[in-house]
Amino acid sequence: MNTGDRIALGVAVITAFGVIFAIYSSISESKRFRFAQSVELVLKMDDRFDSPLIQKVRTKAARSLLKKSTADLDDMLDFFETIGMLVRRGALDKEMAHEMFFPWIQGYYQAAHFYILSVRKNRSDIWEDLQYLYDETLKIEKQKCRCPDSILMLSETELKEFLVLEAKD
Repeated sequence: MNTGDRIALGVAVITAFGVIFAIYSSISESKRFRFAQSVELVLKMDDRFDSPLIQKVRTKAARSLLKKSTADLDDMLDFFETIGMLVRRGALDKEMAHEMFFPWIQGYYQAAHFYILSVRKNRSDIWEDLQYLYDETLKIEKQKCRCPDSILMLSETELKEFLVLEAKD
């Protein structure tokens, strides 16, 4: 191999390393950007969840459930449907959604499970992302607590306590 070939080979190797580094940097930057976007989105959803409007929705939904009614549940379930869609589409990290919302996802889903199933019997696409969100956040909770499914099912007393807290103005 002559000197010219060695130089060309050296340039090719250096170029290849440069391309690999650029790709790695681009991927890393993309991951950081997506993470930052997910953080911003979960914080916005948390602010919305605590807003006066959603507080009223939560209160109405909890009061309905305490009365064994389904009159005011749809808006609450729709809120979690939106979060579920964001998680399923990758816009919102599922661990972040779990960390911020799991007690409410669990409480409302389990308290309204009979209603969700009855609606989904006729239209399986309704609250499909809510179902996905519940399943995914439940998996995370199981991993965190290393406990059986039976522990994660709230008792009637626990559900009532949850709903009483949510029903307060």
